[in-house]
Amino acid sequence: MFIKNGQPISLEAPAAETEIVVGSQKQKADVFHVGLSWTEGLGKYKLSKVVMLAPRFLIVNQLAGTITFREHGVSPPERTLIDPEQRSPLLVLRSNDEKLLTIAYPGLNAQWQVSPWS
Repeated sequence: MFIKNGQPISLEAPAAETEIVVGSQKQKADVFHVGLSWTEGLGKYKLSKVVMLAPRFLIVNQLAGTITFREHGVSPPERTLIDPEQRSPLLVLRSNDEKLLTIAYPGLNAQWQVSPWS
């Protein structure tokens, strides 16, 4: 059973998509954003539901050079380099309403650029 906003999510609909936001047990200010979708199975699995969990946000680098990213005002927890034509999930965000993403070319004197998103 999946729970969203304290309420269980019914998987009785033939197919659907939704988002689940789960608070972190380690850092109270962080939340995980996960996409949840399901559909009916095919063939011998037609009586089953196929449930898929995926990152809610993906950063895709369509630039010619490598970039690094982070949530604005937060130091990146690990190395967040994305090579050209690659993608990386953005799983953990702060639990505030304002969501800002900053990107930069890697290097010591990198200038971070801020962009609002939703």
